[in-house]
Amino acid sequence: MSSIQPKSKLEEIANIFANESIKFDLKPFGEGSRLISKYRKSMNELMSSDPYEAYTGLGVLSAYENKYNLALQYFYAAQRLDPTSRSPRINIATCMLLEGDLDKCVDTLLNALNDFPNEPMVVSTTLKVLSMFFYFDEIDRLKGEGRNNSSLCRVAAEELEDTLDVMDFIKSTDIDLSVLRTMKVLANQEFFSKFSINSSYVSNYNVDCDDVKFDEVVYISPELFGNMSAEKDSVIYAMNESLQEKFVDLMMHYSLQENAETLLKSFRNISIYFLADSRIKKS
Repeated sequence: MSSIQPKSKLEEIANIFANESIKFDLKPFGEGSRLISKYRKSMNELMSSDPYEAYTGLGVLSAYENKYNLALQYFYAAQRLDPTSRSPRINIATCMLLEGDLDKCVDTLLNALNDFPNEPMVVSTTLKVLSMFFYFDEIDRLKGEGRNNSSLCRVAAEELEDTLDVMDFIKSTDIDLSVLRTMKVLANQEFFSKFSINSSYVSNYNVDCDDVKFDEVVYISPELFGNMSAEKDSVIYAMNESLQEKFVDLMMHYSLQENAETLLKSFRNISIYFLADSRIKKS
């Protein structure tokens, strides 16, 4: 009878810091800060015997602290040690997105998909990001080129089926897609500043009949709040306030551009906000 193997330190880190839950309080001397300090020490001690695992663990910890540039350095180091692993690629793309660079995130995922066309995690992550940020033409292209890849075709079909109304809207709207994508990136950054990296939400899109208005409600499951469920309303309120501040900064940036009128017209016709609610699938 084989004995149960103890979890590695990296597995422990993944269970604590890369799960589906609201983040620990990271104030000095708080529970989250103490845990991060403890596991960072163990990762540094692991560096001489298993540098790949150490760099990956340090990357996860840094991402949890919203230090995405530092996390990228660790994940790149892990990738150099094992270029054949798909995990660093996904982590790198995720950090690029949370750093605000959607283009680099998409390029990294497409390159990973080219190298790992049959890897379910790469296929799923790439297509979900493309769908989330309205790259429907790219999904169609991948679906056409990957006719012999049943996994890719299945996931692509599911993503496209879930967003038929939004696809029609994107094809006919005058809204500047760069504005919509930028606002989505900001909302994504706000969500993951509060919730750990594998947390998920459901987007409910509502577009009006004249293809001008785009409204998105980001439904956050109450289960993600864990033992902070009593505070979920105040957390959601703070997230919405913070997101609106980001949008105001974006509006000020657009007002200084040569095509300010076009950008601001699109900006005013887009709304995104958070709500604590359980939803099964996209509407």
